[in-house]
Amino acid sequence: MKFQVFQFVFSLKQWKAARKERQLIARLKQGDREVFRQLACQHFDQLFHYIQLRVKSPKTAKALVSEVFLKLWQSRASVNSQQLFADIAIDLAQEVTFAYLRWVSQDIALQQALFKHFERLGQSKEEPLFEPEYEAVIKAVRNNFLQQELRYQHSTAQG
Repeated sequence: MKFQVFQFVFSLKQWKAARKERQLIARLKQGDREVFRQLACQHFDQLFHYIQLRVKSPKTAKALVSEVFLKLWQSRASVNSQQLFADIAIDLAQEVTFAYLRWVSQDIALQQALFKHFERLGQSKEEPLFEPEYEAVIKAVRNNFLQQELRYQHSTAQG
């Protein structure tokens, strides 16, 4: 009969670091801004890299990382202090990134609808009949972009 010996995954140094981070998270839950700043600086590069790989834009990735930190700060009271900050942040980064990608896919669908409308308008002999529909599509596109701009400004102002 063979027995397998499992290796101890964490070194004592890693265990102490994880314990210290859990103590920092407990202070974060109490609203300690300095601890939040310290943890955010420590994990910014990891989150930025994670998001940039998915959105392919450094500017967008930076904005989304800011949104992740904003959500972390807003939900700090409900954070599980037994989790590591990196795990909490990556979960939120995944949520924020997927929400952004869903928004982009909806925006692309709206753009495609607009292009189809222009094609149909160009092929039609009755252009004046499409004028109200044209205005409605343009208004929807403008509103969508304005809402996103307001969300972005709000998230950067809060961060």
